[in-house]
Amino acid sequence: MKIYVYDLPASFNDDWVTASDRCATHLFAAEVAIHRTLLSSDVRTLDPEEADFFFVPVYVSCNFSKSNGFPSLSHARSLFSSAVDFLSDHYPFWDRTQGSDHVFVAS
Repeated sequence: MKIYVYDLPASFNDDWVTASDRCATHLFAAEVAIHRTLLSSDVRTLDPEEADFFFVPVYVSCNFSKSNGFPSLSHARSLFSSAVDFLSDHYPFWDRTQGSDHVFVAS
């Protein structure tokens, strides 16, 4: 199995970790941990043409986490939609399968 990890603009992921250390350590940090693990994984491919799956690193739980520790996901749909729009505009792979081989994490 080969997974291609998209290099999305930081506004979808890294900006949220930079803005709050809690983003990478709280209960809902699985999306950050999975992304970081895939970046150095043996299953990662740098060639999207050989990928079986495409990982889309959008930190939706970090993005909308409240101080009480629980996420407010009211804007998750628009964030995911923005990511899909970005992928469709910049890469051909989403449109090949209508995203059926793309993986998002929302913990």
